[in-house]
Amino acid sequence: MSAPTKVTPGRWLSFETKETVNVLAVADHSVTGEKLVIHRQGVAVVAEPLDKFTDTVTPMDESIPPSQRERAPRFAKVDAEGADQ
Repeated sequence: MSAPTKVTPGRWLSFETKETVNVLAVADHSVTGEKLVIHRQGVAVVAEPLDKFTDTVTPMDESIPPSQRERAPRFAKVDAEGADQ
């Protein structure tokens, strides 16, 4: 499974926490120009670097031997542009 190439508003599932976040927008940092993903995580609104949001991670599932653990995207889209949740 490859990391997402385009982040758009909607619900995204975290591979690490198995929780969903609601992406609101992708914004530019006003000083550095770095791309940031703005998302709602519970009651908090969070800004996370785009390259971190689209990175891949290795599962820490102890039931799978380390040599058989495959990297997966940190987040995967679970719905189209949708309502704030």
